[in-house]
Amino acid sequence: MLIYGCHPCEEYINSTLLHRKHKSGWRKSRECKTSEQSEAAETGKGAETERGSGTGKGAEQSEAAETGKGSGGSTWTRKNKEITKTSLGRSRAGLRPRLIPNNITMTTTNKNRAGRNRTVTLTEQERETLGRLISDADSLKAGFRDDMLINADMMECIDDIPDAHFDLAIIDPPYNTDKVFNGTRFWAMSSAEYEDYLRGWFYKVCDKIKPDGSLYICGDWKCTASIQRVVEEKMTVMNRISWQREKGRGAKRNWKNSMEDIWFAVKNPNDYHFNVSAVMMRRRVNAPYRVEGMPKDWEETDDGNFRMTHPSNFWDDISVPFWSMHENTDHPTQKPEKLYAKLILASSMPGDRILDPFLGSGTAAVVAKKLDRHFCGIEIEREYCLWAAKRLMNADEDKTIQGYADGVFWERNSLRDRNKFVRKKKQGRKRKQAE
Repeated sequence: MLIYGCHPCEEYINSTLLHRKHKSGWRKSRECKTSEQSEAAETGKGAETERGSGTGKGAEQSEAAETGKGSGGSTWTRKNKEITKTSLGRSRAGLRPRLIPNNITMTTTNKNRAGRNRTVTLTEQERETLGRLISDADSLKAGFRDDMLINADMMECIDDIPDAHFDLAIIDPPYNTDKVFNGTRFWAMSSAEYEDYLRGWFYKVCDKIKPDGSLYICGDWKCTASIQRVVEEKMTVMNRISWQREKGRGAKRNWKNSMEDIWFAVKNPNDYHFNVSAVMMRRRVNAPYRVEGMPKDWEETDDGNFRMTHPSNFWDDISVPFWSMHENTDHPTQKPEKLYAKLILASSMPGDRILDPFLGSGTAAVVAKKLDRHFCGIEIEREYCLWAAKRLMNADEDKTIQGYADGVFWERNSLRDRNKFVRKKKQGRKRKQAE
């Protein structure tokens, strides 16, 4: 099991570190215990506050009860979930995440959801069936193949994936903030430590990309500068996309955090694929301009006036997944399918291979499958892999992507116009077939 942001340090093996909110940030509130002290049971109360990051689905604030468990283990009990974990602290080396025994577990009771809630859920029977679709590190060692969903620690299996194999990599790593991912915790650190953490795996991921391949990597305001510096050590940055996701926690003494960056980089700036025609957006024209009475750069139809526009590097028409969307899961930082569809369509072709080393709930793999690309996704959390497997199975029957229809991206709140457009295109194709 991997605790992101932690590093090998033998002296912490039998220690428990608790962190609590402090004026200067997050700090140690208890020093290392000896192995004899760790055998004694301790009981106390604490409060845990998750600070928002990722897609901003919200943060948890709950009181937790802690009980010491042999070898420095601690159990955090919440209203509907229990996390049993061993926190091994952090070394000063800052070179790569620490690998620790698989002793982090998390169980979540079934939530009471509204009847119209479409969030992905699993039955016990589905868990058994979907589990057969998931590969582990041993399966990967036995032989790599396309379209693999791998439940493993990325640092332990990345070397078993062939080099120069992928046309595109999409990376959504843990941001530099305290966050719990289904029981695996990422601790915030200094910018220098975070950059060392990125270097611990980023160089190897770059080796998996073809010489003419591309890469997109996500970040927020706090870690985006670190990401840019590390990416530029191996690739050429071509642009930075700013995504206004809208959702996010309000703040009384700061600006609301509702933006994320997506860095676009390539291995060879003179040889890479970018198909702008595949990501054009159809917008309604409110002030049509004519030349000699004819529309200029727009189309006049019975349903209104529309223009096909080139996409910019500021995206404000994509919302994070929410409960009424079929793609929604309980992942705390899930990216929307429409967002990844733009990246995949622009920087790959049908049949190309897409790599996502932090797969999460499977968005990159699902969109790749819907758009006729191959994928390889690595995810350390078993629960997330099961969600991804179910979404991949659903994609066999439903290839729709919200906000994208018939080869065109549509601006938000244009469902009626989009349905009319698609319906007329289908009618036109039927007439041509009849002729």
